[in-house]
Amino acid sequence: MRVPIGYPGCAWQPEIIRLFLAGRAEFFGGAALIPSLLTCPAATINAATMLVALFWGHWDSGFFLDTYGIEYALALLSATTVLIFIGGGQHSLDALIGIKLLEAKDE
Repeated sequence: MRVPIGYPGCAWQPEIIRLFLAGRAEFFGGAALIPSLLTCPAATINAATMLVALFWGHWDSGFFLDTYGIEYALALLSATTVLIFIGGGQHSLDALIGIKLLEAKDE
């Protein structure tokens, strides 16, 4: 039996706050990844969100997506981890305005 976590009489329960923050992180992180603006920080935020979702939300459901398992969260975590290390590339807005944070150097 799951015991609800929260404060009696409080309209904003901690679960709702965490879901709200995770949704905002995924939305704005994804919105920054589309034009490749601040690619490394946005990918880091999305990777951290997917890591929490993988272990906290999907781990007990198995691997495959049809049982709400870790398959999709693991794929998103892998993709955003790659973006952390390689950056947005030469055709991104990061390269256009000259932002270099954690990108690998091309010689």
